[in-house]
Amino acid sequence: MNKTWIFPAVVGGIILTVVVVGFAPRAEKEMSQSFRTQVKLEATHKVVAPVAQAKKKALSHKNLEPPKKKQLVSLPKLETGFQYYSFGLTEKKNGEYETALRAFDKAIDLNPDFQKAHTNRARLLLTLDMPNEAFKSAKKAVALNPEDAASHNVLGRAFHQLGVVDKAIAEYREAVKKNPDYAWAYNNLGLLHIQRGEYEVAELYLREAMEIDTEIPIFYNNLAIALEHQGKYDEARHTYKLALYVDPDYSKAISSLSRIKGVKDKVMTASKKSEEPNSVLTVELDKG
Repeated sequence: MNKTWIFPAVVGGIILTVVVVGFAPRAEKEMSQSFRTQVKLEATHKVVAPVAQAKKKALSHKNLEPPKKKQLVSLPKLETGFQYYSFGLTEKKNGEYETALRAFDKAIDLNPDFQKAHTNRARLLLTLDMPNEAFKSAKKAVALNPEDAASHNVLGRAFHQLGVVDKAIAEYREAVKKNPDYAWAYNNLGLLHIQRGEYEVAELYLREAMEIDTEIPIFYNNLAIALEHQGKYDEARHTYKLALYVDPDYSKAISSLSRIKGVKDKVMTASKKSEEPNSVLTVELDKG
């Protein structure tokens, strides 16, 4: 016997009355299941929707916000290229590299043939790990004054950083040819020969750098590394101590001295190099 059954149903948040005519048990079962499912979905929707909307809103706001940029210091209003160059040197010394670079650029804009501005711009670009741009500035500096040792040294550093070793060596040698007392060029030659595994040659160049300038701890550190590679640990220890005499806070020398504490000298042959005791040795290039 068919009967009429009345069930509530939720559709889109609105409660409706559904009239069903049919076999009672089956209709009751199906409609009650549908009602429970809809009520469950409706309840879930009421909880989840606000959370989802909040997340969407947050994401939309996040995407609309422009990325924060470091506020650049405005360049002062100066009159000459030399004044901007001097300001750039000061900013570079203070670690304000972006401002220094803009100051060097301004100096060059006012005086395109300002050779020292090109040289120091190249140095700064190497510090910023931009060797291609540094190469252009160093090349220009050398062209403006081929007799300037510093410009050849910086051009050598650019080649060195670009991995063009033979040209780097040529420029470093040109630097010491132009100025036999240019200690940093000897240091850079020594570093390059350490990197090539030519420790005896590196030692000669680094000793030359030390004789020219005894106040640079980097020279002592690099020489000690060349000595370590040759198994001359006693002499290396002594040289690290000299670096610390010049700069007691020089961390590289402190760690190196600790590393080789108690290590005995090794008798080396031409075909066998010393093995460093559990460490990667760090040499330092001219920081300009």
